[in-house]
Order: sequence, then structure tokens, then C-alpha cells
Amino acid sequence: MTKYLGTAGELLVAAQCSQRGLAVFKELGDNSRIDLIVEDTHKTLHRIQVKCLNRYSGGAIRLDIKKSGPNGYRYHYSEQDIDWFVVVDAQSNRIAWVPIKEALACKHQFSLRLEPAKGGQPCRLFSDYETFPLS
Repeated sequence: MTKYLGTAGELLVAAQCSQRGLAVFKELGDNSRIDLIVEDTHKTLHRIQVKCLNRYSGGAIRLDIKKSGPNGYRYHYSEQDIDWFVVVDAQSNRIAWVPIKEALACKHQFSLRLEPAKGGQPCRLFSDYETFPLS
């Protein structure tokens, strides 16, 4: 089910870019850390890692900066790998564009809340990252 969710997220992001007249490229297979490459109108290429994620209790989406898998596979994303984490809320299909530098400042996990935190605690809101950043 996770692969289907990931594919759906990639398609949503590709559609958002295509609707704006940008070229979108997809890797054949699933062997790199890049899910999509988008060429903007200035001919700049943007390397994108798409994460289609479910909400945790409390209304937050948590993006893991470190990746792990079977047989002890572990990986920590870097600026040399990607330019953007693009987070898709699996429940609403909303899309948030997180610059890699900002995500990496959190070391392990980057959280986005769908609603402001109770009590007014500072937090990152999903809506603050929904503006399409490429031109």
C-alpha cells in the first residue's frame, strides 16, 4: 500500500507542475533518491523527493529526514541529493514544498501541522509551504 500512496503523491506533484507549463521528468525504476526532476521556465532543474504521508494524532505530518529499510539500509538526505521535499497530505491531497536546507535544519524529523497548535505554541503550518515556489 505504501508504494501506491507514494505513486499517487508523485502523480499529484507532477500534475501541479505540468498545469503550470513546467517539464517533469520521472526516473525509470526506484533506484535513486530523486523522485521527480522539474525544469522551470528559466531552464533550472529541481530535484524533488516526494513524500505522501498520513497524519499523526494531533494533526501533524512528520517527514523523516533519515531513511531506513531492510537489511540495515540507512540514509540521511543531503543538499547534494535533492532540492525539495514535497509533502503530500494523504487525506486531503494538499501539497507542501519544503526546501531541503530548511528540512535539514531539523536533523531527524520535520513536522508540519494542519492546524495551529493549542495554546499558541510556535509550529510550522502546512499552509505556510503550499505556495508553489517554481516559475
